[in-house]
Amino acid sequence: MIAIGGQTVACCDSQNRITVDGKPLNEPYIYYLPEAGPPVQSEFGPIKVPEGQLWVMGDSRNNSADSRVPGHGPIPLENVIGKARFVVLPLSRDQVDRRHNPQRVACPCRAVCPSGPPWGWG
Repeated sequence: MIAIGGQTVACCDSQNRITVDGKPLNEPYIYYLPEAGPPVQSEFGPIKVPEGQLWVMGDSRNNSADSRVPGHGPIPLENVIGKARFVVLPLSRDQVDRRHNPQRVACPCRAVCPSGPPWGWG
C-alpha cells in the first residue's frame, strides 16, 4: 500500500523514488527481479487517489501487476480483508510481522487520518 484516498502519487523523482504528495517514499523492501530488466520504475502520474481507495504497488517493482497497470488502478478500501504478517518469498527475505511504513518520512499517516489509518499503521 503506497497511498490512500486524497493523496497524490507519482513516479519518479531524480533518485527513482515514488512520491506521495510530492515527498519521496522510504522503501527499503523494493526488489528488482534481475531477469525482468534493469532496476528502474516506469514513470506515471501524478494521480490523485480517490477517497475510499488505496494505491498499491508490488515490492518486485519491475515484475508487478499493481495499481500502475492500465485497467487496474486504485482498489476500494472495502476490498482489504487483512494485513500482511509474513514475508515468505523469496526465502532470503523471509520474516515475521514486518511493520515498515513507507510514508513514515513522506507523510505521517496521523496527519491524514486523525485517529490513525484503518489498517493499523501509526
